[in-house]
Amino acid sequence: MIVRAKRAMCETAQCYGDFRGMRITVDIFPDQKWKVNKSDGYYWLTRKGGMKIRLTEAAFCRLFELEDA
Repeated sequence: MIVRAKRAMCETAQCYGDFRGMRITVDIFPDQKWKVNKSDGYYWLTRKGGMKIRLTEAAFCRLFELEDA
């Protein structure tokens, strides 16, 4: 599936484990296309360049819309 964001957003995450002390900011725009796979009850979004985002079904439905099945 290919999806697009419903609106522009800027999300920030704090990392733990080996990356403790790292903060990651991701800018997401409606003109970006994301590939989606569903596995283990989560939606996994990827883009060219290696970024991978895991979302719950509720978050996925709230933030993204289907572009192409």
